[in-house]
Amino acid sequence: EEIVADTLMYRVPGHSITVMNGSFREVTDWSDHQGFVLATFSKDKLYVFDSAKEEGELHLFPSREFRPTKSEYLVEAEIFKQNMEDLHIEKAVFSRIKEIPFQKNPQQLFFRLVEWYPEALVYLLSSPFFGTWIGATPEILISTIGSDATTMALAGTLPSTDEGTWNKKELEEQSFVRDYIRDTLKDAAITDFKEEMRTEYLAGPVKHLVSHFHFKIEPQQVSALALQLHPTPAVSGLPQKEALKLILESEKHNRSLYAGVIGFLGAEENQLYVNLRCARLEEGAMHLYLGGGFTSDSILEKEWEETENKARTLLNVVDGI
Repeated sequence: EEIVADTLMYRVPGHSITVMNGSFREVTDWSDHQGFVLATFSKDKLYVFDSAKEEGELHLFPSREFRPTKSEYLVEAEIFKQNMEDLHIEKAVFSRIKEIPFQKNPQQLFFRLVEWYPEALVYLLSSPFFGTWIGATPEILISTIGSDATTMALAGTLPSTDEGTWNKKELEEQSFVRDYIRDTLKDAAITDFKEEMRTEYLAGPVKHLVSHFHFKIEPQQVSALALQLHPTPAVSGLPQKEALKLILESEKHNRSLYAGVIGFLGAEENQLYVNLRCARLEEGAMHLYLGGGFTSDSILEKEWEETENKARTLLNVVDGI
């Protein structure tokens, strides 16, 4: 009997490409694991990758997830925003799936994404647990070398060509995330952190606002802190628990690995990212997972446009193959 292995290819910024055969395994926590790890958005599933000799392959399953048209999205978004206001939720991230035909070679797309996005964690992975995913995410959840750690508060989105200034909505959205990271670090007894000035962060076709935080951490604390931080308001909302509940009740699709955690844990180095700008591959199609932060100032038409802009991260590269 032939054993079919899972596929894992990834490139962390500043590192060379890693290609591994083996298989993903579901675990209850990451604490004793070194190597590649994944968590779903809702943290209900954690996976680790065990390397093995067998040749990997891609598992392409049909998805039955809801993929709204623009008019369906606007109706759903209107209800979502109304519920947010009724529940006094300051910010919540509403996402959708966009389907496009895709007949190209996934490995080729992976190598192109690596070239296009040197500052992103780029990956292609596949398992019977969750199907086949590809992405190029700019958002660090926690990155450490030795005991030196970094995290970022990333939020707010404009097209990268936009010369204008950031408006109240974007600035407010980013300060929500910043405050949450401050509070979570303090809760984890990390009080001595350095916070950098807010700057612009260019991520291909879009740009974001970002603040970096630097602190010291014991290597064995990293996975626990990562799961304390996740899901940050950048992908859930604020207040976090209420926003999370609203998302899980409102969205008609399962986020699965979208906006989850992805990266590796090691003895000397840990690189964990938030899984954004990603897609699930199927037979002949690609499902892009796209989200945007809603606040009371959100204009729904603009939120749709923001998700379309975020789709360009992958689509610009797909179109060039």
